[in-house]
Amino acid sequence: MEFPKMENIVITAPGVHKLLANLDGSKSAGTDELSPRVLKEICFEIARLLTSIFNQTLQDGQVPADWRHGNIFPLQKIGSKSLATNYRPSSHLCMQQNNGAHNLFQCL
Repeated sequence: MEFPKMENIVITAPGVHKLLANLDGSKSAGTDELSPRVLKEICFEIARLLTSIFNQTLQDGQVPADWRHGNIFPLQKIGSKSLATNYRPSSHLCMQQNNGAHNLFQCL
């Protein structure tokens, strides 16, 4: 099966900076153990580095190994806590992975 060719996607440092600057600092850290508050505070310093990583990932078609892992935990929907059907899976990913995905979707 052949898929249509995608045009080049380029993620920019200002876009990454904007995402980092708008992180909710009260959220918990992801699998990378970096607090969103810390990422928000150093957004200017790391925006260019993360932009390079995101663009290299798109170019190579490979995601960094650390970004392939997440913590999956049960999250109660409604009803009794004793019924397994009242839970849904939720994943806790590293913040860079979330930002990279958000940047990619904005480009599409």
